[in-house]
Amino acid sequence: MKESQRKYLEEYEKYKHISITEGSYHIKDKPYLKYEVVSVDMEEEKAVIEREGSRQTKTLHWCRKNLTYSEENKLLKDYTFTLKHIIDGETEEIRVKAHAFPQAATQAYVISHPKRTKGWCIVSGFDETCRAN
Repeated sequence: MKESQRKYLEEYEKYKHISITEGSYHIKDKPYLKYEVVSVDMEEEKAVIEREGSRQTKTLHWCRKNLTYSEENKLLKDYTFTLKHIIDGETEEIRVKAHAFPQAATQAYVISHPKRTKGWCIVSGFDETCRAN
């Protein structure tokens, strides 16, 4: 086995226990460089990350080695907004994460724009942490 292969295997073993999920992260030694993990493919061992609107695909090993989970993820709440079509009454839900309801409503408003131009309206919004089980 080559030295570089041995080194990679040692490094892989060192970081393989670190879980990467969707959410906010920053580079370990550069906390000002923030990334959003948009999706994770466990079979392919890859993740799609985004920074300032630019998306990249990285290996999970790279993510485990270089990214640190941001504490701000713990402060985010889950919100659900319901859209309803004004003619046929069909409904659809949008789920967003935000610190507070006004930010969640803004996200839902922006995300739903293409539908709102086609007869859909936002009819309700809930903070999932407050919804009765």
